[in-house]
Amino acid sequence: MYDWAIENEFFEIKKEKENSPEFIQKFTSASLEHYHFEEGERE
Repeated sequence: MYDWAIENEFFEIKKEKENSPEFIQKFTSASLEHYHFEEGERE
């Protein structure tokens, strides 16, 4: 997702931390289907 977003100009690295493994592993897109959970229950 991270590489695709950069290649397609949907994301631009502006800070050094945005190129770190920690940032990349958490990278996601709001356009993907996603769910919210609270105390183990889907909201």
